[in-house]
Amino acid sequence: MKFIRIAIKDFLSIGEADVQLQDRGMVLVTGRNLDNTSASSNGSGKSAIFVDAIAWVCWGKTVRGVAADEVIRRKTDCCAGILDIEDDQGNKWGILRARGSKSELTLQSAGEDVSGATASETQIKINRLLGFDYDSFVSSVMVGQGSMRFAQSSDKNQKQILERLLGITIYDSAQKVARERLSRSKLSRQFFSIDYNKAQERLEGNTKRLKTVAEQAEKDEVILAKKSRYCYRRIRRLNRIINKLKPRMEQTESLIDDLPEYIRKVDKYGSKIRVLWQRNTSVSKRMKDAMVLIEDLENESSKCQACGQDLPLKSRRKMKYEAEADCKKAEQEIKEISLEYNRAKEWQDKYKTKVDGFKKLTKSHSRIVGKIRFYEGDLCSQEAMADMLKNTKGGTEKQLEEIRLQIKNDKRLVEESKLLAKKSEREISRLEFWEKGFGPSGVRSYLLDEVVPYLNERANHYAEIMLGGDVSIEFSTITHLQKGGIVDKFQVEVKNRHGANVYLGNSEGEKQRVDVCVALALHDLARSRSRCKVNIMVFDEVFERLDEAGSERVVQLLSSQRDKWESCFVISHNDALEQYFSSRIEVVKKNGISGVRCESF
Repeated sequence: MKFIRIAIKDFLSIGEADVQLQDRGMVLVTGRNLDNTSASSNGSGKSAIFVDAIAWVCWGKTVRGVAADEVIRRKTDCCAGILDIEDDQGNKWGILRARGSKSELTLQSAGEDVSGATASETQIKINRLLGFDYDSFVSSVMVGQGSMRFAQSSDKNQKQILERLLGITIYDSAQKVARERLSRSKLSRQFFSIDYNKAQERLEGNTKRLKTVAEQAEKDEVILAKKSRYCYRRIRRLNRIINKLKPRMEQTESLIDDLPEYIRKVDKYGSKIRVLWQRNTSVSKRMKDAMVLIEDLENESSKCQACGQDLPLKSRRKMKYEAEADCKKAEQEIKEISLEYNRAKEWQDKYKTKVDGFKKLTKSHSRIVGKIRFYEGDLCSQEAMADMLKNTKGGTEKQLEEIRLQIKNDKRLVEESKLLAKKSEREISRLEFWEKGFGPSGVRSYLLDEVVPYLNERANHYAEIMLGGDVSIEFSTITHLQKGGIVDKFQVEVKNRHGANVYLGNSEGEKQRVDVCVALALHDLARSRSRCKVNIMVFDEVFERLDEAGSERVVQLLSSQRDKWESCFVISHNDALEQYFSSRIEVVKKNGISGVRCESF
């Protein structure tokens, strides 16, 4: 994979830059920050072009961790970059990324847009085209301050750097997964244990309950048998009593059927008596009035009731005759009414006597009906009792069957819990193995042991060139204690034949050269294990703290590696290095905007 050209606009502090990346040879990259004279070249934007810009165009993130809209240069609303590349078959590709008011990601092939339907799909195509990821790119293309001072880093940091270079950080994720699964399995084992204990407790409880219920059922069966015999005897006796009372009830019912007719007749004669009594009253009054009139007409001074004048004798005689006739007629009517009244009264009393008899018979019937209902109610109660006793026996048998079924189910749950617990134990044992295997003392430790000889060979190869063979560098995964014994601890031992036998005992220049040897060895390890085979290399500030002789040896060393890359960009604050390079790129920052100027020597 060849990187041909990177063009960037309004990215970080860069206003606009267009840099050829192919066949550049050894290139010195320096900077000038005209906005801050005390900072010299710091902050001018040197690293932004050769590492951050390429990484951002390809993967949308930078080495320094700037992301999202933070990559857009201040006072602008959009940034963009394009990287021209050539694959191993000679095909030309272009990757365009923009961020801000117009965000886009485009992949072009021979000038034709071959982007996916979405930015995510386009990114997948770019990853597939490049054949390596962001981490592989940074570790394989860049040697900088991150990999410098490796020798004095802590055991943890050294191992983390090597794991990233070896691409085995996945084991850390795998260990986390194994640990999480182990935690879940242990939690499941606790649940299985709880389920087992609960099932065992239920099994023991139901077994005791079955024994208790069975013993009680035997006792209850004797009592129920006695109660059942009593109930059935009582039922038979009540049936006999009811059968005796029913004929009497039916007989009284047949007699009582005539009662309404007699009551109707009593009411009929009662009505007739009342009518006769009213007639008798009316006739008696009429007769009394006639007698008063006769007595009044016998007086000669009687007067006309209409006009108040004295009545003539002839009129008095006529009126008296009529009154006497009416009086006799009334007396005769009274005799007839009295005779008819007495006959009606006689019939009414006769029917009343029969009604009273029927009423007594009704009371007797009611008593018989009440007795029958009482005995029938008692009979129903006894029959219900008999059914209850029968159901009680059946209910006890059903309860025993339910308990036996629960015991069977509890036994099954106990066995299932045992099997699950055993399975969980096996799973826990397996996950504990893998948690340890994926840990620092497992596969990762084995892989580090495997690469130590390679690192030692490469580091001492570079030390022979850089330090003339006076210094030996040895990577080791174990440390020998002063009191004896060893511990699993990664370290870099530096021995100087003409100086100290520890890294910190050497001069700053010697330590810097050791750092370069170690960094190059680490870089060789990364390239040897990475699919990232590109035509450029970036060294970020590897010449700092070196004297002129040290700088010259580093340049000679880098020149000897020209067969590994087409272009080598060395970023430095030291302008005195110009004599060792054929060309230079200067990044100048003015008024907050960085620009690029290329020149040859």
